[in-house]
Amino acid sequence: MQKKYDVKPELISAFINFETGFEPVEYKEGKACGLMKLTANTGENLAKEIGDNNFKAKDIADNDTNIKLGTYYLSKSVKDGLKETVGNWAIRNGEEKNDKFDAKEYAKEYFTKKIELREKIYKILYFTF
Repeated sequence: MQKKYDVKPELISAFINFETGFEPVEYKEGKACGLMKLTANTGENLAKEIGDNNFKAKDIADNDTNIKLGTYYLSKSVKDGLKETVGNWAIRNGEEKNDKFDAKEYAKEYFTKKIELREKIYKILYFTF
């Protein structure tokens, strides 16, 4: 999957660890779920983009489907650098900003270093073992 979408496995692992600590969130209508915490609506949109016309709302809680769609989403901004990728990830489920809070800018400032550290750790583990 990482090869198909040109996203490093350690980056995928870093985002999963950051979002859920590798503990999948069960499906609840309207809520973010799965290992990468995607909503069914986001999953449906991403599935259409990759040509998956068989996607059903509950599929978003399936680990393989969740990781595939999450990885595809990451691939859309990974070439723009980690900070931009983290910022875009923060708004993946449509919660961009309101008058008091800009989720994308907040994530870029406060979450990039956390993702970067996790990515480094997984890179060491990936190439060591």
